Amino acid sequence: MNTPPEPAYSATAPLTGITDNADQPTRHNAEIALVPREPSPPAAPASRRGLTLLRMLAYPLGALLLFWLPFQLSLVGIYRVASASMEPTLHCAAAPNCRSLTADDVLVVPYLGGSPKQGDLIAFHLPADRHACGGQSTYIKRVAGLPGQRFARRRGRISINAHRTKAHAGRHTASPAAGVIDVAPDGYFVIGDNTRISCDSRVFGTIPRRDIIGRVVAIIWPPGRITVNP
Repeated sequence: MNTPPEPAYSATAPLTGITDNADQPTRHNAEIALVPREPSPPAAPASRRGLTLLRMLAYPLGALLLFWLPFQLSLVGIYRVASASMEPTLHCAAAPNCRSLTADDVLVVPYLGGSPKQGDLIAFHLPADRHACGGQSTYIKRVAGLPGQRFARRRGRISINAHRTKAHAGRHTASPAAGVIDVAPDGYFVIGDNTRISCDSRVFGTIPRRDIIGRVVAIIWPPGRITVNP
């Protein structure tokens, strides 16, 4: 009787990694599977990314504003209305035909990179040799004619480029040859809103661009008269 061959391993010392079930992973593989994986950092929510972008933009914009605002304020001017030539748009107080006991103070901002437009209310200097309205050096009037346009006075009315306006010719008369005026290429024809008494381009001619201080953007005093773009 043949004796079966003795197994090559001892029953009391099973080999590492061998299991009774072939479907189960070996101990070696099981140990690898059990090693915890490092969790990925959570993605930042969209709102937080937006706030980060705003912070990145806020610093340069804040620095720009810090230098730009004082520069702008240094160019702004405040002027007090001294005559009735702009009544009732702007009130004066200490001159004939004024409608108020308190004169308006207006805020004037220069044209930076732009030019006056028809209808703008502007402040300007009048050269000393052209003072024909009582000796004032600074005036506030409305732009009626632009460079290259034609101004005419016919039958007590004013027309610009043959288009009739609501303005009267007024009591001030220019030189006899000034019935028709061609505005200079760098000039502006200005008229006061109170056309019947205003001393303006009908008397002293057009205003060169270099003599314009800026645009009247607001009435800032008295409180009851505060208005933007009068």
